[in-house]
This record gives sequence, C-alpha cells and structure tokens, in this order.
Amino acid sequence: MDLKISKKARKQLLKIDHRYQLKVFVAIEKLPSGNVVKLTGCVDKYRLRVGFLRILFVMAKDDNIEIYRIEKRGDVYK
Repeated sequence: MDLKISKKARKQLLKIDHRYQLKVFVAIEKLPSGNVVKLTGCVDKYRLRVGFLRILFVMAKDDNIEIYRIEKRGDVYK
C-alpha cells in the first residue's frame, strides 16, 4: 500500500490543533481500516471519521491511497 498526502491536505493538517494531530496521524497509519465510508455519488472516494474531523481520500484499485482533504465535519463537504 502506497500512501500520499496532497499539499493542500498537509497545510490543513498543520492548521489543526496539536491535540488532534496525533489522533489524525494514528488514524492515517491504520488506513483503510477504521470508520471509513464510501462517499455517495463517487466511484473511488472515501472518508475517514476522526472525532469532529473528516479525512477525504481516494483509494485506487492497486491499493494506493491519496489523502486530498482534512477538515472539520461542517466544512469538508462544501
């Protein structure tokens, strides 16, 4: 499994409070397990729930994962 984090997601991760950053890192390491749900209307996009944060990622057929967004629950789907 190959894991990539986009430049935008890295910036969003650094803006998160330090108390929650560790939880996000632990959840990312455990991907694709955890509270993962396929996004409605999308072919290969998923979300991972970590408390009030959502991590949006794309899972390719060859088990490559690319995280493209990390934000609060209310802001991430806009």
